[in-house]
Amino acid sequence: MASCTWSPADIVSYYASYAASYDIEIERDAHSYPSPFLLGSWIVDHLAAHHRQTNSSTPVLRVLDVGCGTGQSSRMFFTNADADPGTTTLKPRVISSSCADLASPPRVDEKGFAAPSPKDPITPAIVLEVHGIDATPAMLDRARAALPFASLTTGNIEALPLPFDRASFHALVCVGVFDFIRAPGLLLAEMRALSVGQGAILGITMPERADSVSSVADPAEKEESPLNAWTRGEMEAMIRNAGWWVERHERVLGYRDSQTGIPTYYHVWLLVNSGI
Repeated sequence: MASCTWSPADIVSYYASYAASYDIEIERDAHSYPSPFLLGSWIVDHLAAHHRQTNSSTPVLRVLDVGCGTGQSSRMFFTNADADPGTTTLKPRVISSSCADLASPPRVDEKGFAAPSPKDPITPAIVLEVHGIDATPAMLDRARAALPFASLTTGNIEALPLPFDRASFHALVCVGVFDFIRAPGLLLAEMRALSVGQGAILGITMPERADSVSSVADPAEKEESPLNAWTRGEMEAMIRNAGWWVERHERVLGYRDSQTGIPTYYHVWLLVNSGI
């Protein structure tokens, strides 16, 4: 298990310098950064399915984006048609149990916002209230300008507890964050405490340790990284110990190093609060 050597100040400094070009780089080559859109799609689908199955009358479902940055990981929670700041009407897609449908990429429009399927049935509206927290003010400025979050909080997400009410979120998302977290088990437990309880969901990415995959042949890819990385077994143990169950999982390209081109692969997890 590789451990992150970056300090919180290092992370803020890096992303402050990167904020102006961050969205441009991702939108220029969105296929190389599938995690935010994949997780957003999974969360939307899960909330929609849960709403139908339980006939829930909850008028608002609250979502927290932990380490939200410029808001890329929350884009799937917004549509261009909404007028009320901080909320979006969820138009759920119907997911088939077939492997082909589960493997289909999420539908997004040219700006990365959720795009409803033409096959979507008419279902009761689910209103999402989306909140975010991040340590870098410059990234939050970008998020605030681009998306109608209900609130954006500046804060170190490792300074626990986070400044939100316990048991107050139906879903949480955390993309590209665990690369840097020095106590990932504590953050997993904190996000569980922030969730509304059994059945609440969490979408996260975890970086894979290169030497955990036998197909990695380039010795350069096995060099020690200054960021976190785990085997799949280590990830599953952390998830289980924090009281989450695995609902969905996929291994995808996380990003390529801008200097070397070496890829980092993410394990994308949709987790459900076990209630235990």
